[in-house]
Amino acid sequence: MSSPRAPTRRRRLCSGPYLTVRCIVDNRRFSYSLPNRPPRKRPGGETSSTPPRTHTRHRMEPLHLIVDKVRSCYAPAMSGLPPFPPLPAASLASRRETVADALREAITSGRLQAGQKLTESGVADHLGTSRAPVREALRQLEQEGLVISYPYRGTEVLGVSQEEIENVLVPVRISLEKFAFRKAMPRLTDADYAHLQSLVRTMEEAAEAADAALLADEDIRFHEAVVTLSGQQHCLQIWRSIQPRVRAYFRRDASHYSDAAVVAEQHRELIHALRAGDEQALDRAVTAHINTHFKGAPDPSE
Repeated sequence: MSSPRAPTRRRRLCSGPYLTVRCIVDNRRFSYSLPNRPPRKRPGGETSSTPPRTHTRHRMEPLHLIVDKVRSCYAPAMSGLPPFPPLPAASLASRRETVADALREAITSGRLQAGQKLTESGVADHLGTSRAPVREALRQLEQEGLVISYPYRGTEVLGVSQEEIENVLVPVRISLEKFAFRKAMPRLTDADYAHLQSLVRTMEEAAEAADAALLADEDIRFHEAVVTLSGQQHCLQIWRSIQPRVRAYFRRDASHYSDAAVVAEQHRELIHALRAGDEQALDRAVTAHINTHFKGAPDPSE
């Protein structure tokens, strides 16, 4: 568990009846006021006309109490964070990946909703780790497009909107995967086809068990396997840059099938198109498959 961190800056404004303290805690800017000391009394009972020197005579609260008070201001924003299991002892890099995996899973599964606020200290407390791996994990997720950070406002979860799916992700996937599937077609071996068939069988098992998360994950693995087998490294790099957001809408759509077995059947048809060796037919199959998404699904950005 991380220890409270003192404010990075603290400034006192001593004019008026209150002492105003401004500070930055957890990348958030706060100010609070303390009552000023009353005027000093002279031995004869008269009030001194000299203004009290509150900047030297007023005793500041301990810094850990200041941090606790400031954090209590935004504690409700962290109350919706789902519980996570404690992280095992590991190196910083391993803990960063573990934190990133836990947050990525929570975001793509919908446990962390679009617009939800995340702070380094809040996530660290929930995961039972220090802030360093959390900070690195949030940077990684920001690069993946799952969160966005604002100065002095912390980090916010990004949703995948229907507009983004239809106007960005789907068109990019069609261009990328049509090219990758064509390049992969003459390269696939019997072992490669056997691997793709095993992924389809796992999809069938997930559909029978009504496991939407596993169904979406196997869907992602199928497409990434074909992109990888195409031998086009630049395609793989682009795919991996959009994969977290593609996975997010796969997870969203997986629970909307009236018969989830259709997902496995769609991928079996893609394997048949790859075996057939007809590039035009393969293009049509890939385009039709990628265009199969739920336009009426709830939009997490709204």
